Amino acid sequence: MAAINVTQGHKDLLREIIESQIDLKGLAQNHFRPQLKVADGQAVGSHVIFKGRDCLQLTGQDYLGLTTDPRVIDAAESTRAYGIGALGSAIITGTLDLHLHLQKSLSGFMGSEDAVIFTTGMLANLGCIPAVIKSPYRAFMRGYGNSKSAIFADDRSHESLRMACDLCKAHGVEIHKYHHCDYNHLDELITSFGRDNNLVITDGTFSMDGDIAPLKEITDVAEHHCQRGLRTVVYEDDAHGIGVLGANGRGVAELLDVEDKLIVMGVLSKAFGTLGGFVIGDKWFTDYLSYCSTHMFSLALPPAETAATIESIRIVAGEPYRAQKILKDADYLRLSLRQNGYEVLGDKTQIVFIVIGDENESARISSALEDEGILCPEIKFPAVSPGRAGLRVTTTYSHTQDDLDDFLNKFYKVTRRPKAAA
Repeated sequence: MAAINVTQGHKDLLREIIESQIDLKGLAQNHFRPQLKVADGQAVGSHVIFKGRDCLQLTGQDYLGLTTDPRVIDAAESTRAYGIGALGSAIITGTLDLHLHLQKSLSGFMGSEDAVIFTTGMLANLGCIPAVIKSPYRAFMRGYGNSKSAIFADDRSHESLRMACDLCKAHGVEIHKYHHCDYNHLDELITSFGRDNNLVITDGTFSMDGDIAPLKEITDVAEHHCQRGLRTVVYEDDAHGIGVLGANGRGVAELLDVEDKLIVMGVLSKAFGTLGGFVIGDKWFTDYLSYCSTHMFSLALPPAETAATIESIRIVAGEPYRAQKILKDADYLRLSLRQNGYEVLGDKTQIVFIVIGDENESARISSALEDEGILCPEIKFPAVSPGRAGLRVTTTYSHTQDDLDDFLNKFYKVTRRPKAAA
């Protein structure tokens, strides 16, 4: 083995370490590096200023249009006396009266006894999943810690769920992946590889395909294996469903009537238009989760975001027509696209994925749309399976009927299928 030249400098050595693992030039040439769409000023809403001109945006996640709602902004501005940031982590000096108010508002909205709030949804998953299936406190408890554990995850789970699985795997938890939304395959895997403690992990609403998990069947599978003597619990990340789906906006679990049969995790950064992640449950459970590492060692939510979220929750609860509109708009897009011969994934959600297939063609269409004044970046591997590249469109409350028709007509124009919108 050749000697390492330690005098070459820190930056050169760092690059050498990275390039020993991956071809950086090849990475850039294959467009794996994110192509940023930088807005000039306001980056939310149906229209943004991009490269000095007004563009229609169709990939935003401010689903209910609350990020720019004057009531939400006023709530954020009312916290001037609190300052900008929190004082520390929630369990030390960071908890404010606003945070307690948010917990009460959120648990009331979700119909749960309590809620534990994280700075982001990713931190919620990275902290809660290991805490559930491989408790970090077991080493301090005599007589505990000898049970075997396994995780069974949908193979299209969000990256944060995959990262949580990796953390658990490092501590001896067995990880198994079942075919996307295939509860029969899930049943087979638990039958073959189930352990003392088992955690089934799935998105509620899948962010790329726009479909929803069959939670009724998945929870039935979990109950079946509990009857066999295998403790089996389901963990659902419904970042894209809460606030939008269900009679009261409580997400896929409410929509499919399984709220009392699984752990529900959600975010505040999509339908509520602010910042944060959360997990709901009984008080004993949220108290336990409040001591997981990503909650203990992260700064609490800033006061302005906290107050804004409280107001957003009030609006979402009182104005269900917002969610009804975006679901109706998504149905309108899907119907037109399918009538014009396009493969479109997903139903019942505000996410419309148009399958193009070839990555180069997806990139060409996205670029051509940008020339037409429409921002709709292509989605490709590793976000989707190889050969399944396409465009991910999301409807928001800010979009008008004219916006939808403008997209459809320009999309048909640049894809060389000149049919008009339905």
